[in-house]
Amino acid sequence: MLSSGRQLLDRGGGSWHILCLKIKQTVVQDARRCEMRFRGNLIVAIAIGIGIAVLGFGQNSEATTYTYNDIYANWPGHFVDARDEIGNPQITDVNGIKVTIDGGYLTQVVIYMDSSIRIPSGWSGITPYDSLFINSNWNGTYADYQSWDYYVLDYTQNTNTDGTLYSVGLSYDYEKAPSHSGWSLRTGHPAGISTGLTSISTPPDFSVVWDGTKITYNFPSGLIEIDGQFVIGYSLWCANDVALTPVPEPTAVLLLGFGLVAVGLGARRLRKNA
Repeated sequence: MLSSGRQLLDRGGGSWHILCLKIKQTVVQDARRCEMRFRGNLIVAIAIGIGIAVLGFGQNSEATTYTYNDIYANWPGHFVDARDEIGNPQITDVNGIKVTIDGGYLTQVVIYMDSSIRIPSGWSGITPYDSLFINSNWNGTYADYQSWDYYVLDYTQNTNTDGTLYSVGLSYDYEKAPSHSGWSLRTGHPAGISTGLTSISTPPDFSVVWDGTKITYNFPSGLIEIDGQFVIGYSLWCANDVALTPVPEPTAVLLLGFGLVAVGLGARRLRKNA
């Protein structure tokens, strides 16, 4: 059958040979097109990969400073007093908190004060202190915002000290703002951490500095890694003014949940009507 078919093609003036050449040319052309497409896609993929790497390197290598307003009178879940500030000192309401991340690590936190007097003169009721709370890998939920990873305790009385840096265990207890006769304090509000702490040997470049207008917490790069989102909290021993980077209020989370449910129900109705 093949022989007779070839004879028929030969009778047509070498059609068999021409057909073979055309098939060969088509196969070669298709192979070249595939190779060119592969090379083109490979070049694009390499370019995208290099671009992502460059962008990623740039984000991780450049310092970024985040600025927050002092918007809290009380931390969510710890209501004590509706007043934002009770006496002095007072955290600056606008741009009162600055957080710097460099190469994926926390390197600085600055708390700005409106008052130059951090410790009342003649105070003898309690040894005053400042507290900085750090959640370095917050998962974005209200329930997780107080999962503190690091804590800085600074017994400062209008002077500079290096403070003490701690890691915080899974279980801990707050030190609450005290009550004191003759003083109006935010009594009962978290002002420090009293248990679940492990002291970290004072690393180089770690310091807590008060210059009369702001407290600057400096951390060495490579110590506190920021894995995604974070929460920073601050309180004086009396909690008369407290600071916190924004976290969702429980009611906001609830409303968000209702909103997502409503969106889901609406989408189901649309699909059903379609």
